Amino acid sequence: MAKYVQSPVPQTGQPVLERYLAQELGRIQMALTTAQTVLEHWSQPVAWPNPEDGRIAVFDGDDPGSGEGIYYYRGGSWYKLTESAGTFTFP
Repeated sequence: MAKYVQSPVPQTGQPVLERYLAQELGRIQMALTTAQTVLEHWSQPVAWPNPEDGRIAVFDGDDPGSGEGIYYYRGGSWYKLTESAGTFTFP
């Protein structure tokens, strides 16, 4: 996924509007950056360093323990998501 980079707000002669647009574009950039880091592909032969709760990762090897698949990190453990009729669930 391409990274969103905020462009400069054009000068309009309306400083309140310019400041508002700059703040909103900054919030959008932060939200998109956060969303990009929630789901990632991991192909390293070692455990994920310092994952935070809510992390979703696609593992293509034996780590974190149950083979390749989609995992969800919660409370210090990785949980493999299981698929049933097109719906993913986790323990």
